[in-house]
Amino acid sequence: MLWSTLEVYHDLLAGRVLVNGLDNRHRPYVFHSGSDPREFSPNALIYYLR
Repeated sequence: MLWSTLEVYHDLLAGRVLVNGLDNRHRPYVFHSGSDPREFSPNALIYYLR
C-alpha cells in the first residue's frame, strides 16, 4: 500500500495543476513506526469498530 503526504495532479490539456495534502498545521506522517501484527487480525477489526 502506498501512502503519500502530497498529491499533485496535472491537466496537460487545460494547463491546470491541483495540489492536495499541503497542511503545515499538523505533524508529518511517521512511516517508519513499528506495528504489532495483532493489529491486523480479525479480532482487531472487531475491537476497533466498537
